[in-house]
Amino acid sequence: DPMAGAFVPTRPELGLREGFTSARLQDADGTLWFGTPTRGLVRMRPRRVTVFDKSRGLPGKEAWAVHGGPGLGVWATTGNAVARLVGDRFETMAADLGPSCHSLMAIDRDTALVADHALYRVTTGKGPVQIHVGSSKPTFVTTNRAGRVVVVGYGGAWVEANPGEWVQQADLPKDARWFNWQEGPRGEVFAGSIGAGLHYRSKEGTWNPVPLPLEGSPKSAAVLWWEDGWRPWLGSVTGLYRLRDGDGLQWDHWTEAEGLKEDMVNGVQPDGLGRLWLLGHRGIHCVGISNLLDVARGKARRVYPETFDVKDGLPSNEGNSGTPNTTRDEAGNLWFATTGGLVRITPSEIPAPSRPRPVITDVHEVGNDALPRRIAHDDASVGEFTRGEGRNLRFRFTAPLPSDGHRVHLKYRLVGVSPGWVEAEASREATFAALRPGLHHFEVLASADTMLDQAARS
Repeated sequence: DPMAGAFVPTRPELGLREGFTSARLQDADGTLWFGTPTRGLVRMRPRRVTVFDKSRGLPGKEAWAVHGGPGLGVWATTGNAVARLVGDRFETMAADLGPSCHSLMAIDRDTALVADHALYRVTTGKGPVQIHVGSSKPTFVTTNRAGRVVVVGYGGAWVEANPGEWVQQADLPKDARWFNWQEGPRGEVFAGSIGAGLHYRSKEGTWNPVPLPLEGSPKSAAVLWWEDGWRPWLGSVTGLYRLRDGDGLQWDHWTEAEGLKEDMVNGVQPDGLGRLWLLGHRGIHCVGISNLLDVARGKARRVYPETFDVKDGLPSNEGNSGTPNTTRDEAGNLWFATTGGLVRITPSEIPAPSRPRPVITDVHEVGNDALPRRIAHDDASVGEFTRGEGRNLRFRFTAPLPSDGHRVHLKYRLVGVSPGWVEAEASREATFAALRPGLHHFEVLASADTMLDQAARS
């Protein structure tokens, strides 16, 4: 185990239930393959994440919120405790603060604010100090463009105009539980609630509900990332949203129908390498931003995320709902709060997905009251027929990618016969009837992410 720096025994829950193995192989993705006498072929994926739990100083089992960055270090909340990363372990800064600490904002390496039913300032070596604001139950803490602290909760939002002086924001609906407040560089504000949906305040100061492009818009949604510092990306229980170019609040929208692994998106974090990492309830999903935009613009049909789950070392597939529940530290590591602890991923160490190579396995003549007859069996063969009328041909093909076979997507066409590229079904075969005499080219494209990588022809 390179993460632990030591040898560890294989455990039955990892799938290897026998001490004896043979036919060992490591593929390009680092996955180990073992042949066993009675269990068949066993696959063991490499641990690609680092887990921080009680064994590494985290005060509780569940991580609710995590925040960090240049000059901030890394802070986390677990239940009613606050901890700070010191070296490669967490140290508890405050405990027993109240029912829970679901919102966190680091001010510097020694100070953080936490909120949920109360607001506290936690300072290294000094202990927690409760801060009284207008809301009896603050649930979220952040800052505005001017660097002033903003607290939202039951009944509205309050801004610290001067030290100790809190001013309630006018016109924000008061009959909702507000849990998120994000202010853009142009003065616009998005406020998320449970019960009243997402609201938007223009730079002129008018609040209005945000119409999202879906029937029965989610009752809770929040801005989770500002692209280029101004364009909001939203996460919700109904997928991922991005504000389009142009006037008005028009949104691009991605769900499972477009290829996401799940509709729940409660955390979004860019890695600086052109990818977004999405936290949900089925794991942590990595997807190319260009792939998302191509689907939104009609240039591609699906997005192809890569999922990290318990098979990759996650303590739990379920992300927690604190704010923020994901952050990027000054070293470029990504942190995620899950129900099993904190997870750290180093994007630069995640190998690029292997590129599947399409292979045409065989071509058969079928139908015409004749038994199937193999014509060709590799990706460069030319099949010849005796003189006669049109023939029915069945092509079979595949694109092996052992570690992530579910990520392989195939298209095919018979040049001059197919109207265009056809998405392959799970059977990985295509049949063409009554082909006329002549030279025909059958082609297959294989893709494992956003690019159609390689082609095969027969």
